[in-house]
Amino acid sequence: MEQIFVYRTSGGKNILSNLSNEVKPIVLTVLEGILKDGLENFTTRPIDKKITPTLYEIKKKDVRIFYYRGLDNTINIVYITEHKQKNKTEKTDKKTAVDREKRMLKNPLIHREHI
Repeated sequence: MEQIFVYRTSGGKNILSNLSNEVKPIVLTVLEGILKDGLENFTTRPIDKKITPTLYEIKKKDVRIFYYRGLDNTINIVYITEHKQKNKTEKTDKKTAVDREKRMLKNPLIHREHI
């Protein structure tokens, strides 16, 4: 069984609390699938190989979930974006995800929340 953590702001809000009503069921379905079967049932692709650990993306419908595998083999979700019509990851989304990954690695007690 996989352990999943999500990004939490320094103000204490996690990224799941800000999702719209259209996106929340999609994200919860993905999270449930990861908890049940791991990442094997999802198509993932690396977004940034320069950063360690590598940042990946799961695409489900129009929702993109950015995550990395922690050194302790946990799944850490750093960013969720919605309604992107392009097949390419936007630069601002990638930058936000990379910045959040760095924050989670630097201060895990502040920026990681177990779900």
